[in-house]
Amino acid sequence: MSFKSHSKHSKMINPRLNEKPLDELHTVASENPCSRARIKCRAVYLLGKGYACKEIAEVIRVDADTVTNYLRKYQG
Repeated sequence: MSFKSHSKHSKMINPRLNEKPLDELHTVASENPCSRARIKCRAVYLLGKGYACKEIAEVIRVDADTVTNYLRKYQG
């Protein structure tokens, strides 16, 4: 499976993250002791890098709406 293949069925979200928040997300995703927090940070990080919700959802085994909710919560 190619993680970055953007099919017409992949919903694209542009969270408009620059490098500083992406770096912070990467750090939290790597160092947070809570596995759920790490997964959420990785999902938002990947959205910021241009991956589609559906693709991220397939890899972390959640619904695409859940990935969207992770982003909404992150954005506050």
